[in-house]
Amino acid sequence: MQGTKELREKLATACRLLYMEGLMDHAGLAGARIPETGNLLLNPREMRGTPGRHPGIMTASDFVVVDPDGAKMEGENNPPSETPIFTGVFRARADAMAIFHLHLPTATLFSIAG
Repeated sequence: MQGTKELREKLATACRLLYMEGLMDHAGLAGARIPETGNLLLNPREMRGTPGRHPGIMTASDFVVVDPDGAKMEGENNPPSETPIFTGVFRARADAMAIFHLHLPTATLFSIAG
């Protein structure tokens, strides 16, 4: 599907840009709803904490596709452990087309400071 290919490219570009700007670290997550199918593109579990892999080098082929219930549909990688969070948000918000879960350094600092 041409639309899915373009969506994969855009999501990978967004991950790389957020990483370059210091807004997304190795633990950041990204997901997008595929309009044609309702399935979800998620960055894979392997992109987190694996030496040499992080969102700053994300490519379109890295993403994993899951159905709205979180079952893996396609991809060489595995869905992240946070898949139920993504499916829950996408289920609750039919208008949401993309979600980014970022570990911003300043937000982390505030949470540590109490």
